[in-house]
Amino acid sequence: MYFLEREYGQAREQYEALQSLDPYDLSAMRYLAAIYNKVGLGGKSTEQAAALADRQDDPASAYLIQRFWTMNPSVANEVSPAHVHGGAPESRQISLDKLLRTSAIWPFGQ
Repeated sequence: MYFLEREYGQAREQYEALQSLDPYDLSAMRYLAAIYNKVGLGGKSTEQAAALADRQDDPASAYLIQRFWTMNPSVANEVSPAHVHGGAPESRQISLDKLLRTSAIWPFGQ
């Protein structure tokens, strides 16, 4: 709330307190980078921004993981939260094919 009200001193205290409890909290890194920049602490801002860039998810990773699973169906079956062991391999493959069907966002269907 303090950040939105442009009360950067109080916002800084709150986010630094959060970061002292959880040094890997991404929201603290994101807002502290902006706050430090606003109050003229460019070095600290750069440190927070670099830490955030190192720890946040890579947007391209989901594409690479899906491609790997499509190319390695036996592994893909094991990482799904609910799957069946045993039975005919054909029945397992049919369910996997349904999961990895061709779509606008996943063009590598079986």
